[in-house]
Amino acid sequence: MQLNKLNLHRNFTNMRSRKSILKYKLFLQKIKFNTLKTAETLILLMSILSFFVMIYDIGFETSFITDINIRGIYSFSFFCIACSYFAKVILNISSNLNRRKRFFDIFSLCIFAFIYLSNFYLNINSGSGSFIYFLTHSIFHNRYFIYTTISYLFFLEISKNFLFFYKLSTNPFKVFIFSYIVLILTGTAFLLLPRSTNGGISFIDALFTSSSAVCVTGLIVVDTATQFSFMGQIIILFLIQLGGVGFMTFTSFFALFSENKFSFQNQIFLKNIVNENQIGQILKTILKIIFFTFAAELIGAILIYKSLHQSILFDKSSEGIFFSVFHSISAFCNAGFSTATDGLNHISIRYNYNMHLIISFLIIAGGLGFPLVFNYYKYFKFHISNLIRRFEKKENFHHFPRLVNVYSKIVLITTVLLIIFGFVAFYLTENNNILEGKSLYGKIVTAFFCSVTPRTAGFNTIDYSLLTVPSIFICIFLMWVGASPNSTGGGIKTTAFALSFLNILSIGKGKDRVELNKRRITEESLHNAFAVIILSIVVIGISFFLIAIFDPMLPLRAVLFECVSAFSTVGLSMGVTYNLSDYSKLVLVISMIIGRVGTLSIIMAFIGKMKNYNYAYPSENIII
Repeated sequence: MQLNKLNLHRNFTNMRSRKSILKYKLFLQKIKFNTLKTAETLILLMSILSFFVMIYDIGFETSFITDINIRGIYSFSFFCIACSYFAKVILNISSNLNRRKRFFDIFSLCIFAFIYLSNFYLNINSGSGSFIYFLTHSIFHNRYFIYTTISYLFFLEISKNFLFFYKLSTNPFKVFIFSYIVLILTGTAFLLLPRSTNGGISFIDALFTSSSAVCVTGLIVVDTATQFSFMGQIIILFLIQLGGVGFMTFTSFFALFSENKFSFQNQIFLKNIVNENQIGQILKTILKIIFFTFAAELIGAILIYKSLHQSILFDKSSEGIFFSVFHSISAFCNAGFSTATDGLNHISIRYNYNMHLIISFLIIAGGLGFPLVFNYYKYFKFHISNLIRRFEKKENFHHFPRLVNVYSKIVLITTVLLIIFGFVAFYLTENNNILEGKSLYGKIVTAFFCSVTPRTAGFNTIDYSLLTVPSIFICIFLMWVGASPNSTGGGIKTTAFALSFLNILSIGKGKDRVELNKRRITEESLHNAFAVIILSIVVIGISFFLIAIFDPMLPLRAVLFECVSAFSTVGLSMGVTYNLSDYSKLVLVISMIIGRVGTLSIIMAFIGKMKNYNYAYPSENIII
């Protein structure tokens, strides 16, 4: 009896001991969780604080005392950020973090610790030629390095927290539209900074320029080359890049870079944004989009710089490098912005036909759309690997899967036909007008460029106000059709135009369906194409009507050209943009936003989706 009591007492004591240990572990885990959460919050707050202080630092003229105060804020922010990353590294030593996230935390700790020490505590007594001086003073003490680090951290933290919206039961299209509006307003605020312009700019002009850059349109109400400073041109360049590829795509990429994974809710949310049907391939698709974008822009910038060897536009090589990078990004994103007065029609680059060809192919690459590029990449990769395998193992392959889908064939064929049509039409209609006096090579390149740029880049190597009437309407048609879906261009898209044309042919043949390449096009695709075409005509018509009321003195032909250019996010103009009233500018801003986000996206965002009902009313024919 006494032995049983003793055992019970021991068991009770052990249970209390284990319970105390469990409580202690839970208490430590709670402290660890709260500390990590506090560190994450502190990094976010300090990144926001340092970013806005940086904006004030680079955007306004500051006194010596103000510079000292700004330096003190930087010191405090970097100290807090370094301590936060140190806490994350120490507390996550025993955690099962992936290597990328662990490496990122350690790397960030080292960067901010070095910046903090080199700028605010180390007293560098070594010579200017030593490695320590170069490392601490020339790099970590460099103002532009600090600005880059602050901007990167801010954008990274915003991207990570932007994933919060992907977890909500919010309509993805609302978030998509909201992201563009926020980016436009942010760009407007940046362009209003005193150092962004040479002599200041009005709010409506800043809003118009920001909208044109984010919507990759290219219409301008002030000269980008003279009105905006170098800082202002950098801001425009970032707006073009974010707007061209997509703000949500970039935020997803940065969040993936730091977190290395998305939740299932995040991936479902991004499914419609990146147009990827397979949930498991969404992250790879985002990485492919970013990689292809940067690779194309880098190659384009190098080729453009190589073509500038005879240009007298630049006094320094650095100016040529910036010109090349700016125009490569602007061309691939189909933006049409240029840092040269009169654009590519500037006297020093007007006859640089090699550069015109490079920009043309960048426009085509950006306008084809990422799905087509990845589809043909998969196609060529499959056949090249088969050829290599056949050469190595002497095997014959009898099975070739259907790698190129109908969508890619429609986009590619329509794009090629539109380019050929535009080239032949411009060459014939402008041979005795704009093209007169040029060499044969110059005529061919100019006609090809004039066929490519309306879809939907907006660069100009000629004066569009001097075009003949047939050429103007050809240009309006090309602008209206635009580029392809999921590209950096606008317009009704090549697929909508092609499906409507195929539908007309099917009706003419008496068919009750549209078939292509042994595939039947779904009724949903045909309905969407019809809706896009009608809505585009409605938006362009309303814009034309309003501008005709606000600015009755402007030529109606030029106003129609301007409205189509704005809705299709092209950027070409017949010279009336500078003469628009503020109300007309607002009309074009709204038109650019609608054209960029898409009319169907707006409808899906603000009109509830109908439920599927398991019944159908009797059908009845309507006389057409």
